[in-house]
Amino acid sequence: MALERGAEGERRRGSNIYCIINNNVRISHADRMGDTGRQIPFQETHNMIHHYVFWEIQGEGEEKIANVRTIKHALESMGHIPGVLSLEVSLNAKVDALSKEIDLMLYTTHVDWADLEAYQAHSEHKKVIEIVRPRRKNRWAVDYET
Repeated sequence: MALERGAEGERRRGSNIYCIINNNVRISHADRMGDTGRQIPFQETHNMIHHYVFWEIQGEGEEKIANVRTIKHALESMGHIPGVLSLEVSLNAKVDALSKEIDLMLYTTHVDWADLEAYQAHSEHKKVIEIVRPRRKNRWAVDYET
C-alpha cells in the first residue's frame, strides 16, 4: 500500500499515520493505543527492526552501470509491500579508502520481526531477488532491533 503525503510531513497508510521527521519514523499515539492522544515517538513505545542489504554488482563499465540501474529500479519498487515502514535504496559514494566493494545498499524498517519475515516472503520481494541474484557478485545483510 503506497504512502500518501498528508499535512505537516505526515504520511498515511491505511488507518495508521506515520510522520517522517529527520528520517525518524513516528506513529501517532492514537493509532497505537486505539484512542486519541499526542504524537509520541515510535521508538518510545515499540522497538523497530532495521534491515540492511549491501551488494557488490557484477560487470565492468557500461555493463556494471546497467546492472546497478536495473537492480536499483527493482529494489525501489518494493516500498508498497505490507510490513515495510520505510525503504531506501542508495548508491555507495565510495569515499572510504578501505572499502569500495559495495556498490548498492537497501535499508528497510519494520515494526517487528514478523513484518520483516512477511516482507521477505512476499511474491514481489521474490521477483526482485530473481532480478538481483544473477547481477550480483557478493551480498551482505545486517538485521537488528532498536
